[in-house]
Amino acid sequence: MQEVQTINTKLVSNQTELLATIKELVLEHYDASGAKYVFVPHATYKALVQQTLVDERSCVGSRICTFDEWVCDRWELFGDGRVLVTQITRHLLLYEVVLNRLGSKATTGMIAILEKLIDQAYNYLLEHAHDEDVVAVLSGEQQEILDCLWDYQKALSELNLCEKSEALTLLVKTAPTPALVIHVGSGQSSYVRKSFLEALAEKTRVYDVVNICDGVSAHPERNQELTCLLNHIFKPCDAPLEPHGALQFLLPMGKYATPALLSGAISDAVVKSRSKDVGCMRVARDCPQVCVSMKNPQDLFANIASVLLDQGITVQLSDTVAFADTALGQALESLVELFYGKDQIAVAVPTDFILSSFSDISPAQAHELNAKWRLDRTVTVDRICEDIKSSSSFAERVITCLEQADWDGLFDALDERIRQLASFDDAWLTLQQKSLMHARTFVEACRTLHKQPEDYWELLSLRKISRTIQTKLPGTSHQDTADVIFTTLERVSQSAECCYSCVIIGDLTAHQYPVRSREDSADTLLEVFGVAQAQMALQEAREVFFQALASARDTVMLERVLFDEASDEAYPAVMFEEVVDCYRMSDAFDAAINKQTGLPCALDEVVHIQPEDQIYKQADLFINQNTDAASARSVQSQDSWALPSTKVPTSQAIDLVVLPRVRLEGCTSTQDTLPRLSASALENYLECPYKWFASSRLSLGSLDAGFGPVEMGTFSHALLKEFYEVFRGEGYERVTPDNLSEAQKLLSDLFEKRLVGEYEKSAYETPLIARTEIERIELLELKKRLCVSLERQSRLLPGFTPRHFEYSFGMNEDVEVKYAGCILRGSIDRIDINDAGQAVVIDYKSSIKTSHQLGVCSEVWQACGVVLPNKIQSLVYAQIARKYLGLDVVGALYLSLGNVKKDADSLAGAFDHIALGSTDLLGLSADKAAVPGKAATDYGVQSFTELLDHVEAGIEKAVQSMLRGEISPQLRSKHEGVCMYCPVKSCELRDQR
Repeated sequence: MQEVQTINTKLVSNQTELLATIKELVLEHYDASGAKYVFVPHATYKALVQQTLVDERSCVGSRICTFDEWVCDRWELFGDGRVLVTQITRHLLLYEVVLNRLGSKATTGMIAILEKLIDQAYNYLLEHAHDEDVVAVLSGEQQEILDCLWDYQKALSELNLCEKSEALTLLVKTAPTPALVIHVGSGQSSYVRKSFLEALAEKTRVYDVVNICDGVSAHPERNQELTCLLNHIFKPCDAPLEPHGALQFLLPMGKYATPALLSGAISDAVVKSRSKDVGCMRVARDCPQVCVSMKNPQDLFANIASVLLDQGITVQLSDTVAFADTALGQALESLVELFYGKDQIAVAVPTDFILSSFSDISPAQAHELNAKWRLDRTVTVDRICEDIKSSSSFAERVITCLEQADWDGLFDALDERIRQLASFDDAWLTLQQKSLMHARTFVEACRTLHKQPEDYWELLSLRKISRTIQTKLPGTSHQDTADVIFTTLERVSQSAECCYSCVIIGDLTAHQYPVRSREDSADTLLEVFGVAQAQMALQEAREVFFQALASARDTVMLERVLFDEASDEAYPAVMFEEVVDCYRMSDAFDAAINKQTGLPCALDEVVHIQPEDQIYKQADLFINQNTDAASARSVQSQDSWALPSTKVPTSQAIDLVVLPRVRLEGCTSTQDTLPRLSASALENYLECPYKWFASSRLSLGSLDAGFGPVEMGTFSHALLKEFYEVFRGEGYERVTPDNLSEAQKLLSDLFEKRLVGEYEKSAYETPLIARTEIERIELLELKKRLCVSLERQSRLLPGFTPRHFEYSFGMNEDVEVKYAGCILRGSIDRIDINDAGQAVVIDYKSSIKTSHQLGVCSEVWQACGVVLPNKIQSLVYAQIARKYLGLDVVGALYLSLGNVKKDADSLAGAFDHIALGSTDLLGLSADKAAVPGKAATDYGVQSFTELLDHVEAGIEKAVQSMLRGEISPQLRSKHEGVCMYCPVKSCELRDQR
């Protein structure tokens, strides 16, 4: 009886032993006829094995490849005519299958579960899905998952596609049997692969070589301390190791101190490595000197790559990026959203495309188009396409391809464009080419499945693309080996032993590297079928960490923050603690532990701490720390950039803080010019100088046309002006209870008429345009509120007649209105006048708040401590009416056009107590607004006129502060909601409030 062969498993302790074992097996079967295959886990291992088998005798007939590469190659030669399904095609098919069967359950999580099942035991699950003992214990959800797999299998058959697991079953029978198979495994192979290797072992010699990572041999270039560490880690130790400097600990107090600490450590490591290379006469390098692993290496690269380059240190980033985060991905996604966006309300503006290098549109023109579209609520796809076409011949070609759904033409055009951008960085161009290739593959897969690419674009957006970015010094090339590489821990673990002089492993907190079993619905279902993989989360984490440590020759640095963003203690990762355990006595008392670091005191000499607050206190990113023994060895001072704590313009820029300015007649110096301002700008400055500077001077508001208080306010002001003019033209002096019905009907008619005219306005006139049913309901509510407000106005100020509506002043440069040391311009919403010539200024507001009351006041720092009302617009307008219209102003009121509970709540401001009373003002309390009276006590005035003069004098002091460049954040202590509408979101005073 012929003996049945089985898989021969060989356990090795490290990478060096693994490579030696592979070579030994190949030489042992040198005389065997047939091909000899070495299946490696990833592409990096291919180079290592090839170098190991470099001699002529051992490499003859040996083929080194990944398992998936072998399957694809063999299937192409010995398959049954079906095509192996690609990853993107599988993803699309599964999404369609789940959507058809489960509807709303078609989530990325469900797709991931199905893909896991397919990779682990696809054939077995289908073969045994109807076994009675299995069906009896399946839950409803598990049955749904199996039904999806059956639907997927049917879809594959219809398209003449097959999974790799199906191909493996056939290849065992159809492909020529190799003479030798060496499988480099991890002990965690899937059921599919194990079954294949076992079937193959019945016909030939199969070896499974597993690196269990439990020790290293004495490598001639590895530091002795690191050798001892690798041989002791993950094992019980009789005596702790002694630190000699090969292992260092980097402990930033918080995440903002991390870049400073790592930058200094990297710089020191590069310098040491260079000096050692010179001493060993090592000239050429085939890999970087320093390797830094982070959970998100892109963030670290963005923070310190340029700083290191200033020190002559080049950095390479090796990572993956989502298709949607590439320049090409963003440009394409904005175009797809424009043409196929699901938002039926607003058109998606293709900002990312027109601003990209792929549009061939100048930046100035692109920004102009972007602003034009975003300010126009009536913009259509056709108008946007016409604008793009007229801006660039290449952009016209792109838009035409999309209009014709010509994806191939689109990709060909983008390919040509990328080739034209030869002056761009090589790494950037390579990434765009990769992105284009992924897009082509995706569209081709959609065609195969008879699907529209735009319906599944999200699946493409999430696909990961490998990328490499490298900084370079003048006179060097990107082809030169970088000094430092930033990557992930998984990629570091795939490196050759002792290939880096220094390895820095960062982010070693329990939050970033949790060690826990990742069981999900797929694992539960595999357990039901008896083919589940054993969950070995700790062992897997140890293997990755061990191999990363083994890639260092001279130094290893471990970095973790001591405190998280909430200033809570950050717990170390398990691997960090396992390294520390090698240096600590098993029965160590608390006295032997450094309370600040949590590490044994024996490690103090190799610990580097970076306090977070020092960075900001000294306004310098990289600094020296000299607080204690550990801190004294912190990073050395490096080139840095300032972090200003206050917003203070330079002396050269002070004259630019307030623009435009009006030069006085006969004057030539800048100091004799007056700023041109508005009442709202003055009020903003009094609230907070920096808020004024950001919103009024820099105009940092949103570019997008809105449908809110600004648009409704502009519409309401213009409507009321037109209403009063027409109403007076019909013979009415004012709205009274007797003619209220006629007035409300006229207002309603004018409202509808003006609403139609809003579509004819330019985008800069802030038109009020409703695009949704909800917004149309808001318009009806607005009309209702205005009609209700008209009823209140019919009882307001009996004996007064509205005479001036939206009275403009200072708009004509020939007539300058001087106020408080500036040239003022603006418009007064309404001025009512009685037969005695007394006038009341009215400023419309959408709502009245407590801050509009005269008695709500505070000292103003920028006005040299003068006490001023929190709202000053109506008082400014009253002074203008008094001085330039010659009116006897007896009131400066804010009138709410919104809903209020009581009539008195619709008014606020100030009035002359001698001329007016509460009965004239809908019951407005004298205690809140009368002058003289309780509300005016803090101003030290005895008349309404004195109040106007007091306010102007205080504002004049503030204007002088403005001209001196005083724009640092200064909030008025009693003011409510100052920060709410400020465009500056990152401000120290906002955080305090």
